[in-house]
Amino acid sequence: MQPEELLRAARARSRTLPMPAGGREAALERLRQGCAHFFSQVPEPPVYLRREDPLLARAAGLRDEGAELLAVGLALLREGGEDPQARALLEALESYLAVLCFLAVGKLKAAEEAWLEAGARERHAAMGQRHWTRSDEAQLAVFDRASGVSRYDPREEATLSVKLCCPACRQANGYQLPATGSLHGFSCPHCRTAFLGFFGDVRGVSVRQESGARHFTVEVDELDGAVSRVEFQDASRTEFSLARRDFVGFVYSDAKQLRSVVNLTSGRILWVTRPGACFVATAAFGEDAPELVAFRRFRDEVLWPRAWGRAAVRLYYRAGPTLAGVVVARPVLRTSVRRVLRGVHGALVWYQARRRT
Repeated sequence: MQPEELLRAARARSRTLPMPAGGREAALERLRQGCAHFFSQVPEPPVYLRREDPLLARAAGLRDEGAELLAVGLALLREGGEDPQARALLEALESYLAVLCFLAVGKLKAAEEAWLEAGARERHAAMGQRHWTRSDEAQLAVFDRASGVSRYDPREEATLSVKLCCPACRQANGYQLPATGSLHGFSCPHCRTAFLGFFGDVRGVSVRQESGARHFTVEVDELDGAVSRVEFQDASRTEFSLARRDFVGFVYSDAKQLRSVVNLTSGRILWVTRPGACFVATAAFGEDAPELVAFRRFRDEVLWPRAWGRAAVRLYYRAGPTLAGVVVARPVLRTSVRRVLRGVHGALVWYQARRRT
């Protein structure tokens, strides 16, 4: 199948598809994730093909998968409105589909040309959506007559410009850091809180659900070339995703407690809520109740950073199981406790919203 035939079929297929479920923003993020995963699977054209090369069958299978992804993306733009970043991703996807079409029939020269174009389009799409910059990434002229600077002159150390939210006051600020290491210290200009950031490119990510929380395992290529693994749990219900080649920042308190994860490619942020025993609230509302998020967040953000708060949490952890058992055993008491905690929950939601403004 020629690339033009495949693209015509995908466009025709898109006209039969409805708007993807979940709303426009969620659908755009799924498209970004889907394209990142698909791009990582497309094989680079080989120098030559072996007899009965399995690459041909693999290319044909990926080609059909990519055509469906393209149709879904085109349906999203038709029903949800044009989006420059999504359009750039779909143009890169079309080029990768051309690579697969040529590979499937053994046209290596055409596949190589399409591969180079696809890589350039993927980089262009990534540049348009990311929320970070690097000082040495711009292509310099061999010699700039106006400044007298040559691209071969010695350069200052490369720096990264990123935007992070303070883990204490949650105010967003721009920061610069050397591009030679992944771990850096910062100070919030608003509240003067010190915190740490760890940065790198996502190599791989897995997420599993366990005990009412998501367990993330993220493999990261550090800025100096080393490979690290970051594991954490999150009990919130916030939608958050990472894909291969996303540039990610892990923000820690000065006590080295993970407070947030920032996808600096998509601009999305996850405020990490640690799973933990909210014994009485769990007994009153039930396992995985949405009200538990506010209680855990109050514990993590207000109590745990303070010495008296940590003492209170430890005391509660000792007495909590006994109190929860009493609540569960008495339905009338459980109803009363739920009514009281619902009022406390409303106050916590108001307080947490006020802290962010």
